[in-house]
Amino acid sequence: KHYTCEVCGRAFHRQPSLKRHRQIHLDTKQFACLLCDYKSNRKHLMYKHAEHHRSGRFYSCKFCGVRFYTQMSLRSHMYTHNVTPNSCSFCRVGFSSRERMICHMRRVHFACEVRDIKDTRCSEQTP
Repeated sequence: KHYTCEVCGRAFHRQPSLKRHRQIHLDTKQFACLLCDYKSNRKHLMYKHAEHHRSGRFYSCKFCGVRFYTQMSLRSHMYTHNVTPNSCSFCRVGFSSRERMICHMRRVHFACEVRDIKDTRCSEQTP
């Protein structure tokens, strides 16, 4: 089961984590970004946020376009769309890593050209 923040859509596996997270929406934000409307009540988060303006690195949701600063935040957000990260495109089973998902797809669904790289073993198996 997942617990979702009703303010920002971030998902959590544990209710106490969601409860702690909600505090960032309730507290007075004393640090404001000069380049966008981001505000934080934690100085270290403001530094982390500013780094993304400098580097230009963001992780965007392919469904709704929301941008995140960390890949982990994007993964959590994907649960709001009922999408499991690293899920098989054939049977929708979720995996802990992309590599495990690819092995599953090749082994179970005989998908030889996953990741746009042809598996040399597949050409040997086909007549």
